[in-house]
Amino acid sequence: FEVVSAVDGAQGVEQFRAEQPDIVLMDVMMPVMDGYEATRRIKAASSRWVPVVFLSALDKEENLVAGLDAGGDDYLAKPVNFVILEAKLRSLVRTLGLQRRLDEEMRRIAAITDNIVDGVMTIDERGIIQWWNPVVENIFGYSRTELLGQNVSMLMPDPYRARHDGYLRRYLESNESHVIGLGQRQVTGLRKDGTEFPMELGVSEMQVDGVRQFVGVLRDISARFEME
Repeated sequence: FEVVSAVDGAQGVEQFRAEQPDIVLMDVMMPVMDGYEATRRIKAASSRWVPVVFLSALDKEENLVAGLDAGGDDYLAKPVNFVILEAKLRSLVRTLGLQRRLDEEMRRIAAITDNIVDGVMTIDERGIIQWWNPVVENIFGYSRTELLGQNVSMLMPDPYRARHDGYLRRYLESNESHVIGLGQRQVTGLRKDGTEFPMELGVSEMQVDGVRQFVGVLRDISARFEME
């Protein structure tokens, strides 16, 4: 391990921002800023998971709870048993390795979805848009902030817009499907500027942590129609 030290909580936060360490060992009783506040600031300043292990002479139950509530990931009472500390560090290193591989895989998946020619989006059981790739923005002309949290029916002209929520509700109640799970089919889309266009759409269902979500893969086929 390469070690960076700090004499108080405030300096610890500064060192964290400057050095970007992988693991933090945090005391509780320190001058200027205590360990609880320093941990809260470190967690708020980090865009990745950085485990914080408290090492403190305060070993009562309320101290442990306060440390975990502040964002700590583990708590060891002083005097520190260095055999246990070493074992915990090894465990955290293994977990960090798994986290980094997961982050790398997510970046790879994001790069793939951002560069495929089809639009991909997910909606929840209420039809609210949860995620989409940049192709969807290009096809419909909406920005990210305009799509986030909106009902997917905004991308459909009437009468499909008015009927969409009813179709989705019937599917959830009876599995009666007009689009979901039926492969690619031709539908009509609606751009932000109000123009309608033909597109191919395929919708499938998935479950994430027991929650039903729907994935739509769509393609603007206006150019093909014009050629025909």
